[in-house]
Amino acid sequence: MGYFNNLQLEVLELAHCGLDATEIAEKLHVAVDEVELILAEDSDEDYDGQPTELEEWMDFDPDC
Repeated sequence: MGYFNNLQLEVLELAHCGLDATEIAEKLHVAVDEVELILAEDSDEDYDGQPTELEEWMDFDPDC
């Protein structure tokens, strides 16, 4: 998996845990704009109600 895919997964996981874009950017040492872009791309208007792969995996992580 490439850098952006790993970063995207980390950003979405932290967002799911309740952190905002600024907190995520500081924790991952990336620009806030980059985090906001990832979060904006994730908020898909074609949401079908099914959990994403990330959400399914996070159900197995009680420490999140």
